[in-house]
Formats: sequence, structure tokens, C-alpha cells
Amino acid sequence: MGDKKRGFTLIELLVVVSVIALLMSIALPVLDRARKQAKDTLCLVRVRHWGLILKLYSDEYEGKFFSEEHFTTNVRLMELAKFEEMRFCPLARRNMGAGGRHPFAVSVGADTSYGVNLWIGRPWSGGRTKDRCWLTTHVRRGHEIPMLMDSVYNDDCDPTPCHWDEPPRYDGEPPDGNYNEMRRVCINRHNGAINCAFLDFSARRVGLKELWEVRWNRKWFTDPRGMPDYNPPVWPRWMWDFRDYR
Repeated sequence: MGDKKRGFTLIELLVVVSVIALLMSIALPVLDRARKQAKDTLCLVRVRHWGLILKLYSDEYEGKFFSEEHFTTNVRLMELAKFEEMRFCPLARRNMGAGGRHPFAVSVGADTSYGVNLWIGRPWSGGRTKDRCWLTTHVRRGHEIPMLMDSVYNDDCDPTPCHWDEPPRYDGEPPDGNYNEMRRVCINRHNGAINCAFLDFSARRVGLKELWEVRWNRKWFTDPRGMPDYNPPVWPRWMWDFRDYR
């Protein structure tokens, strides 16, 4: 009699399927974290690139001022950027009106997921007075002055934070009209931080609680000594586990 052909038994197939399922359950979260870390890094690369672009742009004006219009509508800036992809954080591309969720989404009507510190540039109405604005890039401690960063660019408005701004009570709480502008940038897009380019054209991660420690405008302060009108931020529950910088 010839040899009988022998296939896999049902038990053997079930064991193989179980092992594959176990390996997939281990591998998928690791791959997902790796994919997110890669996008985090790419976002920082883009923000650093924007720092170089803004340096080239400001050099053309001898560092005296930046454009008064938003950077995505500035023809010269977009010529220097070259790529439309530069407008977006890789983690925030989907429009909120199309099902995107905060903070990994672009606001309805927005063409970017980044924002520019409006205290940089020439003064205008709405509290942007000459004594508060950075009128030139030639300033001391430029590495402490935010320039371009992850932002919720809603209502066609860039951030103008003030030191008395309150933290958002929940991740994604919108500003109160023109008040609490810090809520435009205090978003948990990069694991307790955002990516930011500074006025010395460097770029790095900035912790969400650190946003109250950097110098957004010339009148910014965080030291309460001798300043009785200053109250340190009271962190809401969703921010308790983030790193403290004070």
C-alpha cells in the first residue's frame, strides 16, 4: 500500500492561528507607536525647516519685521517653502468637518495645522502695541521667544497668548473670543508637548506646561515676585501628569 498523504489537523491549524494572532497583538501596538514617533519627528523637522524659511525671509528685510499676513497666504514665504506638505503636521491633516478629531485634525476652513506668534511683527489694534511686540529678530534670548508652532488655526486667527491666560479645561477647549489665546497652542498633539520654532530660528519640543514659561511678548513674565496681579496657572485634571517646568 502506498503512503497516505497527511495534512494538518484541525487542532494544529487552531494552534498556528492562535500563535499568529498572539504575535499580531504584540506587534501592532509596537508598529503603531513607531509610526506615531516617526510622524512626531517629521513634524519637528518641518517646524525646524520653517525656522530656516523664516530666517531667509527676515534676512531679506534685515530682520526688521515679519509679514502681517498669515504665512500660508504670503507668496514669498510659500515660494521659499516649495512644498504644500510643509503647511501640515503629519499627525494633523484631516479636516474636523470631515470627521477629524482634536488635536489630530485641521480646523474647518483652515489651510494649515501650524500657527505664528502674532506678537512677532509690527503692532496693530487688539492690544498688539509697540511695547509688547518683537519688532525685530535681533533680540536677546531669542531661543525663549516662540515663532511658529503646532496650533489650532481656527477662526482664521493665529495665537496671541498672554501670561494670564488660563489652561484649557479639557484638551480642545476653544478660546473665549480673543481671550485665553493659549488654548490655540496648548494641545496634546505630541504626547504632552508641541513642536515650536523660536526667534533665534532653532526648533524643539515644548511641554504644554512650559508654554507659560517661554516669552511670547515683550511684557511677558512668569515670576510672581513683586507682581501681585500674577496668578500661576491652575492645571486641569487632563494636564496633571505632564511634566512641570516651574
